Amino acid sequence: MGDTTKTRQQLIDEIALLRRRIKRLEKSELQRSKAEDALRESEEKYRNLVESTLDLIFVVNEQGTYTYVNPRFEIVTGYAAPELVGNPFTDVVAPEYIESTIERFKRGIRGQDTPPYEAELLHKNGDRVPVEFLVTTQYDGTGRAAGRFGIGRDITERRKADDALRQIAADLAKAQALAHDGSWRY
Repeated sequence: MGDTTKTRQQLIDEIALLRRRIKRLEKSELQRSKAEDALRESEEKYRNLVESTLDLIFVVNEQGTYTYVNPRFEIVTGYAAPELVGNPFTDVVAPEYIESTIERFKRGIRGQDTPPYEAELLHKNGDRVPVEFLVTTQYDGTGRAAGRFGIGRDITERRKADDALRQIAADLAKAQALAHDGSWRY
């Protein structure tokens, strides 16, 4: 044993060195624990925000397969998350919007900007839901496109209001035409 030849002072110095190392480890462990707590708190805030918003939030991988949908996405489409996650995003896109939506996805994966756009989603019961989307490319640590994440807003009420305004404008134009040609009288 090598320790039997060490002087008492050498052993005291080694013990002091070990104590300093233990203090550094304890301090490091405390810092790591605080960082983990802060990360947990941040993740909880993020999760609460994403899960309580009235917007549809989703993530798809580089193949266009859902990896996450928030509860609002489930409500608007009528599909539970397990029915969507692992499936292509095109499964809930109305047929006439699939081609343009795939093209936007491909452009985004190539790193090109994709402006906000409107499309219709198909609810599980067959209803159509008009949605305005803003979708952004997600990159991995090497800068390679790893997928897309997006926010959608159900614009059903906006569409109804637009339709009502168009009808009012058409009715007004018709009334003006009748008044102008003299066939409409009080």
